[in-house]
Amino acid sequence: MTNTSKTTSTPDGAPLPQGWIKYLHPEGNTYYHSPETNVVSDTDPRENGVIALFNAALKKIHDQLSRNLKAGGFEVYLSVSDSLTRVLEGVVEYYVVDYEHRSIFWVDDVNIMTDLAGSVGTVDRFESMEQLHLSLEPEFWTHVEYYPCHQGTYDHKAERELTAVLRHGCVGE
Repeated sequence: MTNTSKTTSTPDGAPLPQGWIKYLHPEGNTYYHSPETNVVSDTDPRENGVIALFNAALKKIHDQLSRNLKAGGFEVYLSVSDSLTRVLEGVVEYYVVDYEHRSIFWVDDVNIMTDLAGSVGTVDRFESMEQLHLSLEPEFWTHVEYYPCHQGTYDHKAERELTAVLRHGCVGE
């Protein structure tokens, strides 16, 4: 039996911002979800300035999504570092979750030769979009594992695929 809980306030009584829900993962970690904006985060939205940072980041992400893709059907993960310096600088880490294609992505283009200076050699080159997708799908499943409690839909397609994989694995035994 899974032990999940959902609250809109904390034990000390401080309410969450309107529209936010706090979830307790079965393993004990907490995370926050806003169904209205489809944002999930480990960062407590009650922390000073976090909602303003989230709103600004979400606006930029949605502006990019509307240019490139339909903005619906995606979940956005946002996080603000615990470092006060990063909060004051307004640094928000993010990725976008695409449940339909079981992948994550970012709306900004990244040039691995310049944007990741100093880490060249740690980022593999992808020969095709399919190879890129295959490398990002495990990241999607990691997201689903870390943030399971707010998911309201059951993925029948994933169940059928998992059943097929398990049946295939059992055929030879």
